[in-house]
Amino acid sequence: MFGFPGSTAVKRIIAKDSLFGRIGTLPEVTAAQKTAFNNEIKQVAITNVVGPKTLAVAPGSRVPGFYVASVVLKQKNFSLKNVETLLHRIGQKNILLALCVGESARFALKYDDYVVVSKDWVSAGEYGFALDGLDLDAIWNGIVKQVAGEPWNDSLNVADNLDIHKRVEKLQKEIVSLEKKARAEIQPARKLEFFNQLKTKIAELADATTQLTSLRAKGEAIHPDQ
Repeated sequence: MFGFPGSTAVKRIIAKDSLFGRIGTLPEVTAAQKTAFNNEIKQVAITNVVGPKTLAVAPGSRVPGFYVASVVLKQKNFSLKNVETLLHRIGQKNILLALCVGESARFALKYDDYVVVSKDWVSAGEYGFALDGLDLDAIWNGIVKQVAGEPWNDSLNVADNLDIHKRVEKLQKEIVSLEKKARAEIQPARKLEFFNQLKTKIAELADATTQLTSLRAKGEAIHPDQ
């Protein structure tokens, strides 16, 4: 499933209660957090273990191996907070979550301090990750890229790309908020202030999104062999 070879397949159900207690430096979850988690998540299971023993590829210096977990959701409208809870508490640094509802799936993972969630639902039975690279560092970085989606600049490192994605997402939310405020405001001076702020944010968003393209072009000019 999802493009991972049969040699990596396992089936390990993770008891949800095992995620709620004290784990390392993480405190026990509150009753409210437990209820919210159980209201959205039906089942969690490790489905793939990817490493040199299960895939003909060298270990990476950063990623010696990684896991894939199927997370069966009760509905498509899920909370990012519950995804973060899973990523922090499941006990594996490098893990790809397949968030499944019926025949549809989205994906989530953690890279350093970045929580990355794919934007669109895909067919769980048809979607497959490209596992490209000579070692597990390269394969994992490729998976991060596929989950994050476009735009992506291969001449930048993963963290820089994710930083731009995070900035774009923040600006998009700010623009939506300012648009609502500008439409609702009846005072001309205040409405103009909102429109000026909106204009600034739109310019910042354009700069952030085109930055990837311009940096990529610059990188290709410096490294024409790429």
